[in-house]
Amino acid sequence: MLGTNDLSSVDNGLDFSYWEDQKGTDSPLPLPCWFGNEKNEKAIIQDRYALKKEEKWQSAVTTMLGDYQPHKNIMALNFLSTRGNPRENAEYINKMFSEYSLPDKPFGIIIFDFLTETLAEKVINTNTEGKDESDI
Repeated sequence: MLGTNDLSSVDNGLDFSYWEDQKGTDSPLPLPCWFGNEKNEKAIIQDRYALKKEEKWQSAVTTMLGDYQPHKNIMALNFLSTRGNPRENAEYINKMFSEYSLPDKPFGIIIFDFLTETLAEKVINTNTEGKDESDI
């Protein structure tokens, strides 16, 4: 399971040194970030921060939400932030997220700007709904 490595050594934690700067101008698809360990663990990261808010939502965020398949050795990180005015962009992205019908599956970690309690509850309920404690 991801994150169960021996943390007693100096080299502990997850190694994100392979994380590429995604910007956003080439492709909206999330990129893998291998942790370089013997368990072949990785993260799938969507951080296309240079896309305009509408394109970010339509191509990057919804692609990650729809296509990501949960796996015990894969950590998913979906950044909803964009370059520019953080408050204005977050209002748009957060509104779109609140109206988006999430498929019934875990999504990993979704990183918001200006998170509200309602948005947090939506993610928590989707990540845990219909699953027993051994699945979480």
